[in-house]
Amino acid sequence: SPRAMVELQALCDKVPTYSTEQAMATVEDELSEKLGRRVTIDEIFECITPEPIAAASLGQVYRAKLREPAGYEVAVKVQRPGVLATASLDLYLIRSFGVMVNTLTQVRGATRRTDLVALLDNFASRFYEELDYEVECANGIEVQAAMRSLPRVAVPTNFPEYCTRKVHVAEWIEGEKLSQSGAADVRELVNVGVLAYLTQLLQTGFFHADPHPGNMLRTPDGRLAILDFGLMTRITDDQKFGMVE
Repeated sequence: SPRAMVELQALCDKVPTYSTEQAMATVEDELSEKLGRRVTIDEIFECITPEPIAAASLGQVYRAKLREPAGYEVAVKVQRPGVLATASLDLYLIRSFGVMVNTLTQVRGATRRTDLVALLDNFASRFYEELDYEVECANGIEVQAAMRSLPRVAVPTNFPEYCTRKVHVAEWIEGEKLSQSGAADVRELVNVGVLAYLTQLLQTGFFHADPHPGNMLRTPDGRLAILDFGLMTRITDDQKFGMVE
């Protein structure tokens, strides 16, 4: 229902935040391990917002300025503490329920149309990929290269030297959500988005699988910015040809 859609949209970037002190400790610990020496927030960032500018179900985002490359404005996403353990327990319980349903179906001799356990295992493997921000960084680099042929599409530059499993650092792109923009060219940008997704789907076979309103921005210069590449899907050439036919 429309009411449910409004409530679910809040999960995109308006989830309650957690302690910034805890988030900064995570950043320091993760980057210290990545760089092989103990580092502080001040050594990596010239400045960083004291509070997150957005928070979603898996992490929250700060705006910062890197010391190296000098003055580069970035978005720093930090994973929520304990999210891996909590999600793993939830997935285990749901999978156990799936095993029970499959077993009962077999005992009763009913025709089983869907293997719930296989379905849940596939979902879990994709979810764990989304929890690994190094995977998101690699995805973003690949998508940015694929979108270079579309001048009206902006994909943030990633900084793999500052990305770990729990911390993701990428270029800050200024903009407003398409769903909230009053600009006259929003309808045109929707068409740009369709072209971008068709390019990903039919040309590269590697496409963004989480196109919610929080991941689509209109930049001040009228481009469509696509964000957050934690959840991607890759298809084979045969699947691409099948869709074209």
